[in-house]
Amino acid sequence: VLDILMPGLNGFDILTALRDLEYPPVVIVYSSMSNRESVIQALSLGAKSYLIKPLKPEAVVQKAQELLGLTRNA
Repeated sequence: VLDILMPGLNGFDILTALRDLEYPPVVIVYSSMSNRESVIQALSLGAKSYLIKPLKPEAVVQKAQELLGLTRNA
């Protein structure tokens, strides 16, 4: 889970670096930046999902489980 705005860091730069890895991780962006351009940029850089703050922690965990295939269909 990655934020776009962090002290001394830029989430877009991190996404760019992760994208170049042989096995890039599954990344969920969780940010207060809700403008369309930021969402499109993050997804184009490899983020699998973009969640806009604030959300309950359970919603973030549920999305992570969903993307990792850990949810049960009951």
